[in-house]
Amino acid sequence: MLLNASGDAPHQQETGQGDPETFNDLVSWQRSHQKWQTFRDLRMEGLFFDVVLKTIDGTAFPAHRIILCACSPYFKSLFSGRWESGNREEITIPGVTTQVMDHIFQFAYMREVTLTSINETKELLMVANHLGIDEIIQKCICYLLRKINFANCVDLWEFARTYYCNTLEKSTKEYILRHIAEIVCEMPTPGFRQVWNLSEEDLQAFLQDDELNVPEESFTFWIIMRWVDEDILHRHKSVYNLLQCMRWGNLNVDFLEDVIQKHDLVGSCKDSLYLVEFLKAFCKNHSLLPSTLPLPKKRDANGNYLISPEHAGKWLTPRYPRKLILVVGGWCGESPTKCAELYEPKRKKWRLINKVFPSLLQRPRAYHAILYLDGYIYLIGGYDGRSTYNSCDRFDMKTCQWKEMCGMHSRRCYVSATAANDCIFALGGADGSRDDRLKSAEKFYPSRNIWVRLPDMLERRSDAGACCLGSRVYVAGGFTGNECVFSVEFLDNDADQWTRISPMTVPRSGVSVVAYRGKLVVLGGYDGRERLKSVEIFDPSENRWATLSPMITKRSNFTSCVIDSKLVVMGGFNGIATCSDVEYYDDVCEQCGDASCSSYHLGNSSSCFISQLRTPPKHCGKTTEKSDAGTCSSKRALNFDNDLEMAGTSQISSSIKSQVSPGLVSPRKEIKGKSRWKSLPKMLLSRSALSSCVITGLSPKFLNSVLLEDQQDA
Repeated sequence: MLLNASGDAPHQQETGQGDPETFNDLVSWQRSHQKWQTFRDLRMEGLFFDVVLKTIDGTAFPAHRIILCACSPYFKSLFSGRWESGNREEITIPGVTTQVMDHIFQFAYMREVTLTSINETKELLMVANHLGIDEIIQKCICYLLRKINFANCVDLWEFARTYYCNTLEKSTKEYILRHIAEIVCEMPTPGFRQVWNLSEEDLQAFLQDDELNVPEESFTFWIIMRWVDEDILHRHKSVYNLLQCMRWGNLNVDFLEDVIQKHDLVGSCKDSLYLVEFLKAFCKNHSLLPSTLPLPKKRDANGNYLISPEHAGKWLTPRYPRKLILVVGGWCGESPTKCAELYEPKRKKWRLINKVFPSLLQRPRAYHAILYLDGYIYLIGGYDGRSTYNSCDRFDMKTCQWKEMCGMHSRRCYVSATAANDCIFALGGADGSRDDRLKSAEKFYPSRNIWVRLPDMLERRSDAGACCLGSRVYVAGGFTGNECVFSVEFLDNDADQWTRISPMTVPRSGVSVVAYRGKLVVLGGYDGRERLKSVEIFDPSENRWATLSPMITKRSNFTSCVIDSKLVVMGGFNGIATCSDVEYYDDVCEQCGDASCSSYHLGNSSSCFISQLRTPPKHCGKTTEKSDAGTCSSKRALNFDNDLEMAGTSQISSSIKSQVSPGLVSPRKEIKGKSRWKSLPKMLLSRSALSSCVITGLSPKFLNSVLLEDQQDA
């Protein structure tokens, strides 16, 4: 690879002397502030008062009519003579306490509001809504949304709906839909109680929503049964209506037969049991279009069909995505490619998105890095077949526009990159020169658009893997230009220095590294002789390495990510050719043995929801002991940590030991038993030297529109 000037990007951007609009805004603010300061002084000095407002608890507030008219249409109407009481010198404002009136006057005379509690803010919001003070309303809403959490979100949603605060109602509903799994699993909190106190109509509205963020559809069934079980005497008749809110086309048939059909609340209702029988056949052949679904002819007591075409059509529609995997570029055939693909976990499909985002990758690129931060995709370094780049380009997902950011200090092909604390780290790589393997590292601040040099790593390395774990940036393996390396080191941001940890068992170049469940996971790579499928894990809390089940496919120069608590690997070179294989680590719940158990992935394995579904309802009068069929499988009752068993200390060469600080080499574990890696649908394009990121934080409707648009184009 030869240096080529076309690979250079400007190191820093020129800045102007100042934005005239910003200067004018500042002057305008200063003048406005001085004006309101004058009003405050008049009040403090007790000058020119012409009215006294009294609260319901008798506190008097001397005021100026003209100033109150300027902040509220209620006061303007009151003092204009439309009401007889408006001409009095003392006026009692009904329903307003002293505390709330303090806030009203603070805003009227200073245009400021100081909020300290949720209850106080809710009371002020009600009064401000009655008085028509829009600015206070907005400030109250902003405060409440800053304080929203799993415990109070349902209460805030009901409050907003009661007082017709549409903005707050919409925002709180979006929060509940986004965090529904965490909310219902927060057992001790008031939010947990409030969910089960919802009416049937309200619960239906949430369960039917396309944006409901459940890890899998079986979790929706658990929510239904848990809600019914809270008051089974009055709610058991609601089971049939609530079951029709589920997306049965996305449900596993085994779960339908083994859990739902055997559940007491389903079996006790003829209509519900009839629905499940129909759904068993439906789920086994849910490729049918809604218009061709064989609807049963059975009717209820009112003569209505038990299953309507509207419900059946909804069953086939996946809920809106919250996260997508984006794969960009790579080496395909004999050259780099600019093709990009999206993977949507709920649909389990890969889609080429170059038609939707035709400018996503303007030039072919391989051995590069992409990272996703706050709605932007950052493309860093890489090689296009002729040039090695130092560029950092930013793609806006919403506007589909590229922006050239500040270039790195060094060109970097085979670069390792990771993101932490809203910053991007670029480590090592090759710059295309004769002695081109780099020790240098850089840090990018997107808000300032500047790259800052970091201390050099302790070892030259390209084709390494990097990730952030806690406050540390780790880099593992790589190629020095002469050999593949065992070594692993981390950058401590506080100390601003690199430190070695105990090395891996084998050297790895073209390796992928991710942070998973608080551990450093190192996958695959090339050891100088063959491609690897082995996986190693480092636990910083124990300062110990372990080995995990090997992957199905040997691979190097591939990419990996973590999405919905699943560790996913994609593409790479298998020793013969580039591949499109995709697989994920099958991490199971201790109690039920289910790889997709939401309670486990939410950190609540002690309250496994599948185990609860296999237990009869607490009010049904039956024994709570589990039958043999309902007992969690002991063969699969393994978790991430218990899956690792102690083994002897690995053999580490003396040359490597000499580079490691005393006390860093510790005993290792290794896995026993069969592989826990499972295959996913293959990518549409075989490629190595690719890069990936997880798209999240964007509107589910926007992400769904991307997938639908691409589907229509296809």
